[in-house]
Amino acid sequence: MTESPFRKGAIVGLILVGLVGVLIAGITTSHHYKIAAAGFEEKSFCSLSEFVDCDVAIASPYSKVFGIPTSELGLLFFLFVTLASLYALISEKATRTTLSFIFCSALVALAYAAYMAYIAFFKLHVLCLLCTGLYLAIILLVILSLMALRLRPVKIFSFIGHYLQDTFKKGADGSSRLGGHLLAFGLLFGIGLLFFVGLNRPLHGRTRPFNKEGFVRAYLATPKQEVKLPEGRPFWGDPDAKVTIVTFSDFECPFCRRAAFSLKPFLGEYRRQVRFLYLHYPLDMACNPNMERPLHQYSCLAAKATFCAHQKGRFWEYHDLVFENQRRLSHALLSRLADKVGLSEDEFNRCLASDEVAKQLQEDIAAGNQLDIHGTPAIYVNGHLLKDWTSPEKLQAVIEAELKNQN
Repeated sequence: MTESPFRKGAIVGLILVGLVGVLIAGITTSHHYKIAAAGFEEKSFCSLSEFVDCDVAIASPYSKVFGIPTSELGLLFFLFVTLASLYALISEKATRTTLSFIFCSALVALAYAAYMAYIAFFKLHVLCLLCTGLYLAIILLVILSLMALRLRPVKIFSFIGHYLQDTFKKGADGSSRLGGHLLAFGLLFGIGLLFFVGLNRPLHGRTRPFNKEGFVRAYLATPKQEVKLPEGRPFWGDPDAKVTIVTFSDFECPFCRRAAFSLKPFLGEYRRQVRFLYLHYPLDMACNPNMERPLHQYSCLAAKATFCAHQKGRFWEYHDLVFENQRRLSHALLSRLADKVGLSEDEFNRCLASDEVAKQLQEDIAAGNQLDIHGTPAIYVNGHLLKDWTSPEKLQAVIEAELKNQN
């Protein structure tokens, strides 16, 4: 009995890797939908640090191609590979041509993955775990398709040359099936994209660009105010940046929670070109003299607690913990969260009661009052009030305009 020239184990491997790719791309697509619909309400499961952060990658403009989320395209690609590999396994007549098409399409996907990895590392300065999982799956597809074809790496270029040369020659073995594969590939992607449009019409309906020039003109037309920044406040980004973004926030404000988890991901591409500062403006008459009635019972206490965390160099970590637990704040909870960032209960209580912390909080509130703030979050970019901060495209347009003006 003649041995098959193809390794069936490698073809089975292609099917399994394709299914894994479908799963990872599906998770990424779901996460993209969630962000597009409501922004960030909290850190995602794969946002582990300033560097290991999927949220920045998914919120960036690089996460779409012609308005289509790249995760959707990835899901359809892996689905095609899975189905095509299954076909190659059960149809010996078409095995070689199908595996050849899978191999060539995997090479194209690998080139695109290399480009996206470059963007992540050198533009966004992050490691996206979901994206990395997809990149590894593509590398495995290339390796397994090589194994399935019994093709040595040194023969890759000559193989591709012969494949393209012979692609339209009809032979008894069906070696001219590129047209059929391209048709199947196109049909799957066409049907898949129609499915995604129906699944999330608002996201795909945003393909028309907003009036960027008009928006920037309206933004720059707002009065520029001097934001007096108290000394020693926590910041993110470049301390010497030409663009300074200041947010006045309240830990019990729902929109502040969204801003807290959205702004840094939206600014990911510009982290080395902006300085982002967080100032407190609690809507709580316990510390804010402008408040005439009780509103947010624990916002003053939470603000003081973050000053204590800042003394330990753990402000942003504590800031995230407080916002994640926004709906159940109490003195006891704030103390437990402080323990997570290295503050003992006694140390935490002494800090809360200190005159220094009370003074720092009043300095933040005074800076907000000077700007006549009436609600939170109030976000200023180089002194201009930015009202529409929920759109990453608009925020990024403002940053680009400010960077251009500073040059």
